[in-house]
Amino acid sequence: MVGKQETASAVHLPVPPIQLQVLGQFEVKVQRQARTHLLTYDKPRLLLAMLALAGGNPIARGKLVELLWPELSETQGKARMRHALHVLRQALAPCADLLVVHSDRLALHMPGVQVDIALMLDDGPGAIDDELCLALFRGELLDDLRARIVGPLDEWFEPWRQALSARMDQCRARLVSGWLASNQLRDALRHARHWVQVWPREESCYRILIEVLVRTGRYEEARKVYGQCRATLAADLATSPDPALEALIANLPLSHALHAEVDSDGTPPRFRPLAVLAIALDWQFEDAGLLADSDALQRLDRACAAIRRRVQQHGGWMAPSGANQFIAYLGYPGVSAVPAMRAAELARALLRRELPAGMRMRIGLHADLGLCSPGGMRPDNGYLLAQTALAVLAQAQPGEVIISAQAQRRLPGYDIHDVQREGVLCRVLGQPRLESVSRMVGRTREFTALVSAWRSCLTDRRTLTLTLCGVAGYGKSLLAAALAAQAGQARARVIWLRCFQDLQEQPLHPLRLWLLEHLPEVMDEASDEDLAAVLNWPVHNARILRSWLLCEPDIAGAALAADIPRLASMAMMSITRDPGALLIVLDDAHWADSITQSWMRVAADMQLACPMMVLVVRRPDGAAIAANARLDLAPLDARDVANLLSHHARATKLGRDLHEAIGRQAHGNPRLAALMLDQAAGQDDIERPPAMRDIVCAQLWDVDAQARQIAYLCALYDAPLPIELAAQLVHYDRKVVADIASGLRAASILLPHLDDALVCPVLVKHAIESLMAPAQAAQLSQRIAQYLLEQDEPQIRVAPFLERAGDRRAPLWWRGAAMDALHTGQLHEAGELVARALRTKDAIADETEREQFVFECQLLRGAVVSALSGPAHPEAMSSYGMAAEMRRAGDVQTMIVALWARWTTAQNTGAHTLALRLAQQLMQTAKSLQDASLQGWAAYAIAQHYLWRGLGGEAETLLCEAGQLLREVPLTAPSPFGIQTSALVPASLAMAYGLQGKYAPALSMIERATAEAMRSNAWVAVLLCQLAQARIHYLAGDMEQAVQAGEYLMACTGGQSQLTTWHAIATGYAMLGRVLRAADAAVALEAMEAALPLIRSGMPVSVDGHLCLLARAYIAMGDLDRARDLLDEAQALGAAHGSSSLQPEILCLRGDSLAAQGDVIGAQGCWQQARMVADAVGLAPYAHWADERLARQYGNNERVA
Repeated sequence: MVGKQETASAVHLPVPPIQLQVLGQFEVKVQRQARTHLLTYDKPRLLLAMLALAGGNPIARGKLVELLWPELSETQGKARMRHALHVLRQALAPCADLLVVHSDRLALHMPGVQVDIALMLDDGPGAIDDELCLALFRGELLDDLRARIVGPLDEWFEPWRQALSARMDQCRARLVSGWLASNQLRDALRHARHWVQVWPREESCYRILIEVLVRTGRYEEARKVYGQCRATLAADLATSPDPALEALIANLPLSHALHAEVDSDGTPPRFRPLAVLAIALDWQFEDAGLLADSDALQRLDRACAAIRRRVQQHGGWMAPSGANQFIAYLGYPGVSAVPAMRAAELARALLRRELPAGMRMRIGLHADLGLCSPGGMRPDNGYLLAQTALAVLAQAQPGEVIISAQAQRRLPGYDIHDVQREGVLCRVLGQPRLESVSRMVGRTREFTALVSAWRSCLTDRRTLTLTLCGVAGYGKSLLAAALAAQAGQARARVIWLRCFQDLQEQPLHPLRLWLLEHLPEVMDEASDEDLAAVLNWPVHNARILRSWLLCEPDIAGAALAADIPRLASMAMMSITRDPGALLIVLDDAHWADSITQSWMRVAADMQLACPMMVLVVRRPDGAAIAANARLDLAPLDARDVANLLSHHARATKLGRDLHEAIGRQAHGNPRLAALMLDQAAGQDDIERPPAMRDIVCAQLWDVDAQARQIAYLCALYDAPLPIELAAQLVHYDRKVVADIASGLRAASILLPHLDDALVCPVLVKHAIESLMAPAQAAQLSQRIAQYLLEQDEPQIRVAPFLERAGDRRAPLWWRGAAMDALHTGQLHEAGELVARALRTKDAIADETEREQFVFECQLLRGAVVSALSGPAHPEAMSSYGMAAEMRRAGDVQTMIVALWARWTTAQNTGAHTLALRLAQQLMQTAKSLQDASLQGWAAYAIAQHYLWRGLGGEAETLLCEAGQLLREVPLTAPSPFGIQTSALVPASLAMAYGLQGKYAPALSMIERATAEAMRSNAWVAVLLCQLAQARIHYLAGDMEQAVQAGEYLMACTGGQSQLTTWHAIATGYAMLGRVLRAADAAVALEAMEAALPLIRSGMPVSVDGHLCLLARAYIAMGDLDRARDLLDEAQALGAAHGSSSLQPEILCLRGDSLAAQGDVIGAQGCWQQARMVADAVGLAPYAHWADERLARQYGNNERVA
């Protein structure tokens, strides 16, 4: 067992020279100086930990070598040990003698070493209580070194880990048993939930929480916690819960089922991705008489007909338009996730067309989500997108495609040229970027398998069909493109056929689009004979093929089923006449029409003289095409995602936090990662890429109404949604929901989940939320809220659903969530929640209720700002002021709370006389109401007046009375900092003791107050206890301990951007120590000066104390004029506040400044005056200060600090 630490009871609380922290992050301090950085690698840290945990018992050197360097020879291990000891001695200097080194054994002299785990593992007499033991837990044993503890070292480590775990289990079990025995169910439930958060891998924590939930009748939550336990243990520890726990869950009674209204069958307009091309044909003739020339008009008619045919060939829909202007929609009538890309391809194809003399073409392109009525006869309700496309068209010059800003965001693969024209930014569409796909990042294993199959096909000179299968976004097409690039470099023929979502009803559309791309551009104007000559075919065959390619209506079904597939195959092979291997890729084959699927089966069976590989790329739910082999893509693992991000980070500089966020939210999906990287490159919100909305929108159009309802529900729900609960909320059969979930996972709308629960990726969730109709979102949110209310979920979970549902209870739940956050120390979150509560206040219809709600929220906001930035911060005083103005006449409760708010402002701005009058008025009200709790807080408030005036005895009497009153009754009134905790009373009592020179009881009382504050999760109260502790040590003359308390406070508040006032006050004590030690004195002094404005803003009553600390620092630095100016200001503030508590300190420091310049007589006069003032007021510490100074002997050149 670790050596037992001695508990210091002396006033100065001596700290052992070496302090070692092995829980959480490894840290070592020598004489209060951080030395962790001197242990430059892990083995000296592990060596020190092993010696410390041995509790002073020696360990054989040979044993240590075997544990730390098992892979090395004995000679090499001893050499490493010598180097580790050398590093350890340097880090522990000047206390290296505590490291006991012999030729055959090593040890630590434990009376000089403090180990944080010692108090926790000590269960003998004088051991700390269970709750404090749990509160001291800062992390797992040697958490940051755990990855290096393997092999024999793990055998040494495991008993210590088990001992710590057993101690924690013992503490938790005893505490919860006590609470349950005394029927303190709320405390038991609150702590049990907290323990699961702190120890998420401890099955015992889940078991305790489940038992408490069962005891309180929360069966559904118990089942949910068990599912969480099972998932966590399986994912992190590869184990399962105890069978007894499983049996407990299995025997729980069924909860009351939720009964919600069935959705209506109305079909309101829905969003869909659309791209609109506005096309203009400009034609001019020098002689207007030529307009009568029928040939010119025929040329115009032919050009217009060619445009219509080209739009039709690319799957577009032509709106009714004029003679020389056209509106073409992509993404209608079939749905497409990338209509902007299709529109850009069509626009470039139109511009490549050679027009008759005198004619020029201009194009405007706009893409966005448009509202469409399901089953309607046209897209784009109101033609809103078309209007934007026409406006963009007006900026275009002949031969240009001008695109809108929305279209630009959807065309990342194109060069866009910005041009200013008459003060308007015009975006000119350029060429598509040629991006190399020869190197695969993240899919190396799968690419190797593809290349191996291709090489096997070449070697055996055979036909091979391979299916590449994976859910949407897993990189199937990119992987196929990488293989095609490699095959092309080896002079193989590559035919890339792509199926499109919006063309899946058009027979053989991938082959038709490929032929149109590879045949001459003017083919639609060429004759059947011209095509026959190009293909070296009979005219009859050429006529059938040409009619099909040009979408002419005279192709009979029989010809389409028989002749067209055969002729199209012949045409494809004629175009690729080159000898050599052939690679045919059918991309997105899940959107292939039935004739394309039949054609691919025939193509796969073709016997060619050359090797041929057919690669079918599809999703798992796509139609199967017979294949020789199948390659399934799984999500990328964490390492592959990291490699992918690192590769792209060369072009896009990613911070560490952003890198981790993208890796975490990609869920192994390369497309999600790529979309977030594009957003990061543009410094946009990575969770809301516009392309994601288009993708999700198109996918939701491709599923039925039931599937959309499930997708909407999953996006709204803020946790993994069990299938049973989803079925219950929407009134579907469980099997129906399971089948829908399978399809949504194939489309990447949902993620795979261990328990088969329904979970949306964050990007998909935001996209779906933006697409939902408000009424639909409100209806589902109301159902979810009702379910959560029945399950007694925390208010923070229920409030968002109530707000989205338009429920009038939403403001009350937001306020309750803010109060919960404040109680648990989540101060910044509490501020955001109370602001949200105020934003929703209009949901309260009754004016009187709404005013009362705003009154309470302003008080709550004042409490939160007080806790964050100080009770006298302008925002806190503004909130308290507004609350005081809103109090209702005749309402005693609002009067009391408003009175308390006014007292808080007065007390912390230094208006002590006004604060005393308000506190006495509060006491009179409490006595008239016979409210013991209120009397206790009123006594506390009056005591603050005496405390800040330096009257420790009077304050002590009142605080003892307050403590007695508050112990006897439950707390109902707020505290000055918005946290209902009686820890503030013993903390103030400790200060009263300290002002009287009673240091031992003062420090004992601070320990009690701190433990009480920690038990109630009152984080700000903990800070106040630490401030009081620093001040008591400072009064006692124990500067080292005061500095240590200040440094601890700085560490606690440094990571909280809003906690500026508390951090500033702590800076005074911490930085003064550096100045006195002459270590970075100038930097420390600058930090103390920078803290002064923050204290003036947040807590003016503390300004004079900080001025004294700052003056003391300047005296030590020799800047006596600046020190006197600060002391003058401190004295003026004390007079303005009506307080003499710092007058003796100011006099002592004045004497120090005079002594520093050689005026010993003047210094003695100040010290004697300080002695008289301290005796008159009863400030024993300052009397001791003065006596010490008067007893010293001074030289002419001696400085006093």
